[in-house]
Amino acid sequence: MLNYLNKRLYRHECGQALVATTCLIVALMGFAALATDIGYLYSVRRHMQTAADAAAVAAANQTNVSAATDVTALNGFTNGQNNTTVTVTPSINPSGYPAGTYYQVTVTQQVPTFFLRVLGYNTMNVSTTAMAGNVDNSSTLIALNGNSSGITVDSGAAVTVGGSSSTQQGGCGVVSNSSLTNNGTITAPSVGVVTTVSGTKPANTTTGIAPVSDALAPCVSNAISQGGISAHSCSRAATTKTGTCTVNSTCSVTPQVYDGSGGGWGSSACGYACVSPTVGGVKQPINVTFNTGGGTCGNRISCGAADQGSISNSTVTLNPGQYQCSQSSGGWGGGGGGFGWGGSSATCSLEVGPNASGCTVTCNSGGNYTFLGNVSCSGNNTVNLQPGTYYGGITISGTSGAAPTVNFAPGTYYIGGGGLQASGQCTLKGTGCTFYNTSDTSSLGSSSGPINIGGHWSDNVTCNLSAPTSGSCKGLLACQDSAISGSSGSGWWHFGGSGLTSQCHVHGCTGSTFDGAVYTPGANLEYCGSSSPSSSHGYTILSADSVELSSGATTQVSCDYTNLSNGMSPITTAALYK
Repeated sequence: MLNYLNKRLYRHECGQALVATTCLIVALMGFAALATDIGYLYSVRRHMQTAADAAAVAAANQTNVSAATDVTALNGFTNGQNNTTVTVTPSINPSGYPAGTYYQVTVTQQVPTFFLRVLGYNTMNVSTTAMAGNVDNSSTLIALNGNSSGITVDSGAAVTVGGSSSTQQGGCGVVSNSSLTNNGTITAPSVGVVTTVSGTKPANTTTGIAPVSDALAPCVSNAISQGGISAHSCSRAATTKTGTCTVNSTCSVTPQVYDGSGGGWGSSACGYACVSPTVGGVKQPINVTFNTGGGTCGNRISCGAADQGSISNSTVTLNPGQYQCSQSSGGWGGGGGGFGWGGSSATCSLEVGPNASGCTVTCNSGGNYTFLGNVSCSGNNTVNLQPGTYYGGITISGTSGAAPTVNFAPGTYYIGGGGLQASGQCTLKGTGCTFYNTSDTSSLGSSSGPINIGGHWSDNVTCNLSAPTSGSCKGLLACQDSAISGSSGSGWWHFGGSGLTSQCHVHGCTGSTFDGAVYTPGANLEYCGSSSPSSSHGYTILSADSVELSSGATTQVSCDYTNLSNGMSPITTAALYK
């Protein structure tokens, strides 16, 4: 009996072991399944986190939501596909972070499982988040070339960078990739010099710093790629009329292309000469409108040019279209050289000259303007220009008592050849403007000229100019193509002789303000001017091959970016924060 009981107990124990072993095997398989699936899900999440990090930085760099979704798609997480959701949330100045524009990217995906399906889990939700910020990490006055003279402060120049602490934002310092020569005074929160300082060493100066990169180059490149800086297409229209059309009464003109033969003194070619009629020995005002209908008008419109008749107290209105100069081999006279600055092959497309007085010349808004030839403004007149393409450049010059005022409407002024020239006594005004100076790609073939505002000691140029506060050209006021060295090339001259043609000048007299970036990476920049006062949130960025700060009017380079769309400098750095 005892043996019988022992055998039955043994058989019961054998059954228990089998059950225990089976349970253990199931548990081990469950753990193995759990480890396999969790490992896979963890791998997916790591890949997802990398995609989210890259997407957030891309969005911050491009200040564009679509840049983030493009990057996540490149990394295998396309919004709306494979149970994937990508959410991009922009945020300006979140609490606890440096001032800037931030982009938070969240990637969520229902990831299929393997072994966990046995337990009823066919998919698992995986999600990750990243945030990057486009924060101000800039300097305000930068000399880029490590082999040039760097930054020079002329004797008698008093330069203040920044201002009160309440108006300083982000980077507000001075950096020279080579040397600093200080023969005047310069005050700044920080001054960094790669090599040495000669003259008086400013306070807060550090030498032996690492060179900085050209931080404005991506801003200009982005503006070009997004279409903020572009040229209108053009081709020279054939001559349809002979001689010169003289307009001496109030009328609306349907423009033709005149060859300008026999156009006046020196046989300078002129298509349209707007002149005042004389009644009883008194010049009478007229009102002339050019209705191009988007077509071409030429060759050359004169409103009181030196080689044409006079006009007083009149109004000339241009509508969108193309305005072209004559094309000849003449220089001054001799078949059509005229007053133009564009070299031996071109004259002015529009000239408001010294024989005009009290006149207003206005370009109406509402379409594209292309000037195939220099636009010249002088005399006691007001000229209102629109954004467009200016092949042959813009020339503004005057004298005491005959000083023109040129008003620039908001937008981009694409200057192809000839440069932007302002000399003598004149006034330039414009809000929300970008001047982009580059070479002439048209058939005109005008020589390149630099940005040259008030380049001679006797000039008295008053400027109140500001850059756009938003959009692809945000903060860009005057930019010169790096291929333009500042040298004039043939056919260009400037007061003071050739010694001044190797550099750009932005030199406003007392009361002048420049709000925005002045950028001449291929040329020396001589600068004198100030930002708008603190009550108007002024700011100026100077970035050039080398920089000379000249004596004259007070130079105040402020750093208040409050009026810009995100309250930040155009020069920013994208950084990952979480």
